Amino acid sequence: MVACNDAGYAWPGALAAWVSLHPLNWTRPKDAWLAKRDAKGYPPAPLYTHDANKAPDGAVLTPHQFPGCEHSGSSGMFAAKVALIDLGFDQVVLCGIPMAPMKHFTGLDHWLTAHDRVSPLPNRYLKRWRDVPAEFTGRIRSMSGATRDLFGAP
Repeated sequence: MVACNDAGYAWPGALAAWVSLHPLNWTRPKDAWLAKRDAKGYPPAPLYTHDANKAPDGAVLTPHQFPGCEHSGSSGMFAAKVALIDLGFDQVVLCGIPMAPMKHFTGLDHWLTAHDRVSPLPNRYLKRWRDVPAEFTGRIRSMSGATRDLFGAP
């Protein structure tokens, strides 16, 4: 299991990796993810990020894009990259990464930048998922949303 962002403190089991493009959230003084996971008594997890300046001690630093891609399409896409390339998983099933403008499980309101049909912003993350090289797209499936439409269901 590879967790992304908030899911890392919510998942009770062991994690092969906990991935984020927002490494400060692991240790920020208010509401730190690592402290939340530890407070629940869940086992620690290897941390994967791309930013050496913001990474906590011991985090694994790795590029956040798939080879040949100029950008990443969210921390969820980074997690898929870590699973397939860094950890060598054969396949990935995305759960909770619909890339749709819907309410986040933590209570965050609609994430409008996720979907290019809704977002007024030029940096549209779903577009980046379409740039994933074919050698990887056949190994990705998704449980819901636009990523399910793109990669198919498990």
